[in-house]
Amino acid sequence: MFELRNTNLVEGQFPDPLSPIPNGACPSIVATVHYFCFRSFTQSFGATDTQFVTHNVSGFVEDAIRVRSDLSVTLGLRYDYTLLPKPQTANPLLDEDIEAIGGAIHGATGTFPEDRNNFGPRLAVVWSPSAVWGLPKRWKPKTGQMFTLRLGYGVFYSHIPGATVRAALVDTALSSTTTHVRIRPTTITDCPQITAVQQGFGYPCAYTSAPPAAVATTTSATVFASGYRVPMVQRGELAVERGLGHHASVRLNYVMAMAIQLPGATDINISPSPGMVSYELQSVDGALNRYKGLQEGETFEVPLYDQRPIANVGPVTALVSNANATYHAVTAEVQAHGLRWVGLRELELRGSYTYSRSIDYAPQASATPLLDGQFDPFRNGYDKGLSNQQFPQRFAGVMALPLHERKGPKAVRLVLDGWRVSAIGTASSGAPYSYKIFGGTYLKGGRESINGSGGATYLPTVGRNTLRLAPRGKVDLRLGREVKLGHGMNLNGFAEAFNLFNAENISSVETRAFQVGTANTIGNSTATGPTPLVFQNAAAIAIEGLTTEVPFGTPSSSTTGTSRERQLELGVRLQF
Repeated sequence: MFELRNTNLVEGQFPDPLSPIPNGACPSIVATVHYFCFRSFTQSFGATDTQFVTHNVSGFVEDAIRVRSDLSVTLGLRYDYTLLPKPQTANPLLDEDIEAIGGAIHGATGTFPEDRNNFGPRLAVVWSPSAVWGLPKRWKPKTGQMFTLRLGYGVFYSHIPGATVRAALVDTALSSTTTHVRIRPTTITDCPQITAVQQGFGYPCAYTSAPPAAVATTTSATVFASGYRVPMVQRGELAVERGLGHHASVRLNYVMAMAIQLPGATDINISPSPGMVSYELQSVDGALNRYKGLQEGETFEVPLYDQRPIANVGPVTALVSNANATYHAVTAEVQAHGLRWVGLRELELRGSYTYSRSIDYAPQASATPLLDGQFDPFRNGYDKGLSNQQFPQRFAGVMALPLHERKGPKAVRLVLDGWRVSAIGTASSGAPYSYKIFGGTYLKGGRESINGSGGATYLPTVGRNTLRLAPRGKVDLRLGREVKLGHGMNLNGFAEAFNLFNAENISSVETRAFQVGTANTIGNSTATGPTPLVFQNAAAIAIEGLTTEVPFGTPSSSTTGTSRERQLELGVRLQF
C-alpha cells in the first residue's frame, strides 16, 4: 500500500529500476494485488517554475459613535478585491471538451474568476450601564457599572492561495506545461530503463521524456470553476461581563461563525453513474458490533463511476467554492485576584470552559488542490459532517503566585524570598477521525475508492469524524526569580516543566478500517452478492498475511503540536 508522488521518492522496497524483470517481483499482472508492490506512481515533468503576480486591493471606513455615556457604537465597511493573473498556457482543445460535457460545473483553462462584490460590513456595540430598569436594586453596585455587554458582527473575506493559482496556471495538460502521469502495477508500457524487455509493469517506471499513450491518458489538469468565489465568513459575538466585588469577575461569551464559498476540488472528467454498487460490512470474528455505528452484515449502495467523457486525459480537477461551515461556541470565564485569605492575597487565578460544535462540508485544508476532494463528484451531501477542528469541550486554567519569606534568618530569607510560581493547565476533547476504506476501483489517472471516483474514502454510512480520540490535557509549571545585581542589571533564573505529569496525548491512530474484499473470501458473500468490506482488526490482518499493517485504531502518534512528552528546562538570563 504505497503511493509515490515524486520521481526519486520511493517508499518501501522496490527492485532495481534497471533490472530486466518486467513485473518488479509482482507475481502476475492479473494477480490479486499484493501489498509489497507499489499501488501507484505519480511523476511530474515539464515546466517546474512559473512567475505570476496577484494584486490585493482593500479599503476600510469606520465611524465610532458615542450614543450615551454608557453606550458606544462602531460602524465599519471593508472592501476586498483580488486581481488574479491572466492564464499563461491555456488549452483550447481541453476547454472545448469540458464545455461539451455539459455538466453542472463549468470551467476552462483560459479563464480565471473575478470576484468583485466582496463588501464586508462591521458592527460593534459596547453597553456598560450603572442601572437597568427591571433588574433588582441589589444588583446595582455602589460604584461602577452593573455589567458590560459587547456585541459584534462582521463579514470577512479571504484570499486565494498562491499554490492554488499556480496549479490552475501550469496544470493545463499541455506538453509545454507541467505534466502529471500516474501508473499502476498493471500498466503495460515501454519503459526507458529496460533494454532487454521493452515493456514494464509492477514497479515505478520514471520517464525522461513524454510518456507513451498508455500513460499519457493519465495526465491531469486543473481549472477554476466559472462560479468560483473567495471564502466569506460571517462572524458574530455576544459577551456579558460582570464584576464580583473588587477581586473577581465572570464573563459569558457566545461566538458564531457561518462560512460559505469555502474552497474545494472535484473531478469533472467523470461520466454520470450508470448504476449502483453494493457493499457488505464483514469481519472475521464478529467484532463489528462492538464499534460505534457498525453492524455485522450491514449492506449499502453507492453510485458507481466507471467512465471518463474526455478519454485522452485523466482527472480534470475543478476548483470550486461549494463548501460551507458553521461554528457555535459558548465560553464561561472566571478571574480572581487579591483574595483576602492569608497567604493568597497576591494569588491570580483565571479559568475558562468552552463548549462548541462545528459542522462543515470538508473544505480544502491545503493550498495545493486535491485531485478530487468529494466522496461523490456530482454532489457534496456525503461530505457534510463534523469538522476536523471539532473539539467540543475545552478547559484552560492559569495560576500565578509570588512566594515571600519575611521571617526567619536573613540567609533563609535571601534564598526563599522573591520567587514566583505559575502554572497553566489545559484539557480538551480528543481529535475526531473516521472509518477509512482502502481499495476499490479507479478511473485512468485517479485514485481507488469504492465508487471509482477517486474522492474521499470514509465509510459513507457512518460519515466523517464520527469517532474521537481519548481526551488530551497537560500541566506546565514554571518557577522563577529575579535578582537585581545593580543599576539597570537583573539576573533571572527559572525552572520550567512542560507536560509535568507526562500525560499521554494520542494525536492520531490508524484509520484504515476496511479493505475491499472479493466475493467468497469471508462470510457468506457470493459472486452475485454485495462486495465485502473486511474490517481490519488484528484477526483479519493475520488471515490476510499483511505483515506491514496494523489494526484499525492503533495509536500512531502522541507527540504532535504542543502536547509532547515531559520536558524539563533550566535557564539563566542576564538583562542589562
